[in-house]
Amino acid sequence: MVIAHGYRSGFDPQRFQSFCKAPGLELRQLKNQRSDDMDLYYRPGSPPCRAVVLLIKTLGLDVNYILKTHAMSEPDKQEFLKINPQHCIPTLNDKGFILWESRAIMGYLVDQHADDDALYPKDIKKRALINQRMYFDISTLYQRLQDTYVSCIIGDHHSYKLQI
Repeated sequence: MVIAHGYRSGFDPQRFQSFCKAPGLELRQLKNQRSDDMDLYYRPGSPPCRAVVLLIKTLGLDVNYILKTHAMSEPDKQEFLKINPQHCIPTLNDKGFILWESRAIMGYLVDQHADDDALYPKDIKKRALINQRMYFDISTLYQRLQDTYVSCIIGDHHSYKLQI
């Protein structure tokens, strides 16, 4: 379930809902409809958020998806800054336990809620290989992809020099 913090003028929930392509997500306002389950602050187009959402679906967890947009009202921004001073997404609130950074969230969710260790093995060497690949993604691959595609999107095809 998606919660949009305080609709501001110019925010069209139906238009935004069409952008939210995650199956089973519905848009709702934040008005006394919260459950005691986990809250995930996220944005649908964010790859790190999508990874966490996919894991949540895989684990079959009941989570409140709280949509964090640039159009958040000032009180909602201040509320979010209280739980996450870095103001980044995704951010998980598991009954008062606050965690951000997608890979940390995914490791926590598997350790806390998975029936077995198939997704994130307890064996130190197997887990080390998974961690190696996750950290390669965040430290090397993701940044290079972003550098390459952002320059293409803004039309500056010559500004990025491939470093090998």
